[in-house]
Formats: sequence, structure tokens, C-alpha cells
Amino acid sequence: MGYWTVTKNGIVVPFGAAHIYGSISAKAHVNDIVGIAATADNRGYWIVGSDGRIFPFGDAHSYGSLPALKIYVTDIVGIGPTADGAGYWLVGADGRVFPFGDAHNYGSVLGFDKQTSRIIGISATPDGRGYWVASSTGDVYFFGDAHNYDSLPALKIHVGDIVAIIATENGKGYWMLGADGHVFGLGGARSYGSVKQSGKKMSPIVGMARTQDGLGYWVAGANGAIFNFGDAPSKASVPAAGTSAGPLAGIAA
Repeated sequence: MGYWTVTKNGIVVPFGAAHIYGSISAKAHVNDIVGIAATADNRGYWIVGSDGRIFPFGDAHSYGSLPALKIYVTDIVGIGPTADGAGYWLVGADGRVFPFGDAHNYGSVLGFDKQTSRIIGISATPDGRGYWVASSTGDVYFFGDAHNYDSLPALKIHVGDIVAIIATENGKGYWMLGADGHVFGLGGARSYGSVKQSGKKMSPIVGMARTQDGLGYWVAGANGAIFNFGDAPSKASVPAAGTSAGPLAGIAA
């Protein structure tokens, strides 16, 4: 097992069994990377910028980007690949979902009548026929064949710092991650621990990736520290690797 981390300026650092397939060149002068997602066979990854630019590496193909469609935004917050890796969805902070490749449009939060807080991420169902979109307050919006496994406000949990949503391997639940390191498991998502509960010193938490079997996960801090839970093995962190690559934007496994 292994994982990749990506910094705000597009530098990818691999750990464990994860191979390096490339990083964004410093000549690109990028400093707005918001996430990374692995291909289905883990032989490549996509990196996404806040303007919807897509940088593919390894066997990850480009199926389009927002600038190429002359759609100009600065608020993209996440990417979710389809099950076969032949497409992906991008999601904006306003809840708009943009499909590419074989990713179908099952709806956007922007189309809801109710006012929403800032959207922070998207996670696809295992068969790629739906997705969940989450907000900073822990509200969850479900589309396609994605089922509702509750939300933090519905559970009377009042927060405003959720930064990620990750579906379980079987799609019967999801985890939500707070910037303070708190992990919330909903539906069939079991909580294996939180950085907040560990008492470890940390910088703001920026991302999370689960193990293939869904029995563990890694949590990443902006300073490059990686915290492992459940069956997720410790593979080191960016500070331990001796790099000054800059603040992390995300993690993929």
C-alpha cells in the first residue's frame, strides 16, 4: 500500500508502493492546486487546479478541462474519477458539478432551492453512477445511485470546517473530515480514529484517503504530516522525507 501527496504548487511526493509519474513543472508557475485523484489501476493520477485545469500523469488521460471549454472559474474544490477511470467530475465551491469523459451529470447542488454553505468536495459511488457532494457544515447531497447516509447537521453535530468527503469501498457510507482532524463516519463508514483524538500536534488538516479494503485511512496535514488509522500502514510524511515542497493540497491512495 502507498499514497501520493500533492502540494499547492503541484509537486507530487509518493510513499510506500505508490510510484511517481510526474509533477507539475515549476515553469508552469502553478500555486492553486486543490486536489489529486488516482486512476482505477493506481498507475497514474490527475491533479486539479482551482480554475478547473487538469494535469494528467501516468495512465491518467485528460478528458477535458474548464478553461478548454471557455468556462472561467476560480472556485473548483475537488475531483472525483469514474469507476473505470475514463472520466471525472469537478465540483465548485458553489455546488456546480462539471462532468468530463464518461462521467454523467446527475445533478448539482446549485440547482437546489435551499441556500447552501460552501461546498468542499465530491466522492463517487463504486459503480460511477452517482456521487455525494459535501459542504463545510457537513451537509451531504446525493445524486444518481448515491444513497443518503445522513449528514452532520441532521445528527445535531454543528461544525463549519469540513474539508473532505470519502466514500467507503462498497458505497454504503462515507467519512467526513474536519480541518481540526476530526473524522466522522456515517452509514457503514467505521471511524478508526481521529487526529484530534490522538492529541498529536498538527497543522490544519487538508485531506484524507482510504485504504483499498476500507478498513483504514490516512489523514494529511497542510505541513505534510500524515496520520494513519485502522489498517493504513505508516509510510512516512513529507517532512520526514526531507522536502520543502510547500503546503499540501491533498492526498490520494
